[in-house]
Amino acid sequence: MLRPGGHFLYADFRPREEIAGWRAALEQAGFAVAAERDLRPGVVAALDADDAHKQALIGRLVDRPLLGIFREFAALRGTVVNDALRRGDFGYRAFVLTAV
Repeated sequence: MLRPGGHFLYADFRPREEIAGWRAALEQAGFAVAAERDLRPGVVAALDADDAHKQALIGRLVDRPLLGIFREFAALRGTVVNDALRRGDFGYRAFVLTAV
């Protein structure tokens, strides 16, 4: 249990149209949003920088029937998640929440 006035740091992604409801749900859960930051540009840059390494690792370690699932989970180039982040269809936010 977080004490009143305590801080909770939280980051995740959601479809862009759900961000306002997400923020409202955090507030209804007893948090005040002390700070919020858009992480999407940095996440997309990190995905680009690490794509080849993750592709090689998955190709080497994952059995063929599971390749698609692992590629999507890793948000490799050309996957639904990667494309949605790149287009801005998904927002990736970090919050500093204060318990009220």
